[in-house]
Amino acid sequence: MRFTNKKGISPVIATILLILITVAAVTIIWAAIIPMIKDKTATSTACYDATSRLTIDTQSGFTCINSTNHTMINVQRSAGGSSTFTYAGLQLTFIKSDGSSVSVEKSAADVPSENGAKVYTFTSVQTGNSTKVSIAPILAIGNTKKLCDAVVTVSIPACNA
Repeated sequence: MRFTNKKGISPVIATILLILITVAAVTIIWAAIIPMIKDKTATSTACYDATSRLTIDTQSGFTCINSTNHTMINVQRSAGGSSTFTYAGLQLTFIKSDGSSVSVEKSAADVPSENGAKVYTFTSVQTGNSTKVSIAPILAIGNTKKLCDAVVTVSIPACNA
């Protein structure tokens, strides 16, 4: 049996076609993945930058629980920061001794200015007689808001009389 009129592609053409298909597939996948990676990196960088500039000051005496069960939290913000975001607000999370928590959000107007501080006062109804507090920035990145991880958790001492 002879196969005389059968034609196929040469091995060289087949190899070139396989390489072109592979390059096209990698290009399409790369074009879809790179924007996702850039968005995640920009958000992570902005959150790191924002959280590194926020602290809860426990040394000044303004972060404390007074005898009438009002909790005062002194939040300070240092200078600098990335121009890729603005603070859209803050989330203060009050942690009770049983491990449960309650969160309170503050608007962008309530965020301390650069090198500034603000003291927030809460009632025991708002905080649920909490013993610890943490703060997390809420950032405006482009048209979206992103809640970053909490900066630090501190114990709330009793106010000095």
